[in-house]
Amino acid sequence: MKRWFAILMALLSLILVSRAHPVIAATATGTLTIEKRISVDNNSAITQQTQPLAGAKYQLVRVQAAAGNQIDATRPGSYHALPGAAALNVILTTDASGIARLDGLVIGADYILTELAGNGVTKPAAPVLLRFSTQRTSYIYSPKSGLLTTSPEPSQPVPREEIGNGTMPAKPKTILQTGGVMTHPLGWLLAAMIGALALAMLGMTSWLQLQRKGR
Repeated sequence: MKRWFAILMALLSLILVSRAHPVIAATATGTLTIEKRISVDNNSAITQQTQPLAGAKYQLVRVQAAAGNQIDATRPGSYHALPGAAALNVILTTDASGIARLDGLVIGADYILTELAGNGVTKPAAPVLLRFSTQRTSYIYSPKSGLLTTSPEPSQPVPREEIGNGTMPAKPKTILQTGGVMTHPLGWLLAAMIGALALAMLGMTSWLQLQRKGR
């Protein structure tokens, strides 16, 4: 009886542990999405209207830390571009919806994203560091340059990890085979059933022990 109880408890532990560990596909890659909007004059001191900006340009470079440094996006001397086959240096341009997107970025790699002046961007935002990992496989970048504001804005906007509608930092995605937490859809039901059986077996064991003592 005790042996069956131990087996049931071991199965329950395996289910709970399997739910807690993220599973990332070996072929997972990173994704960068840029959303660019600018303010438009609506003759209102209270609210502002914005519109997508087409033709905004962004430079994305894969980098690594310079010797003895940690990468600081605002200090070019703290990093340098990767050479050879690992190199990446591209210009992304927003479309009519103000969107630019690039897939296939390397997990475990660092990139510097720089907004470039021109076509509606007179004062570009500060460069930012994008660090892709198994816990952060996608970013949505929404630079504040070109937006009116009534309060001070940070000089270096923070890229947001994509989730749902992409409006806030969050946990990794839960898309099967691309990254995130992969769990059995009946995991909790199985756990509940095994837990109930374990309690029943424990009760049966206690009852049998009492019966033996009564003899």
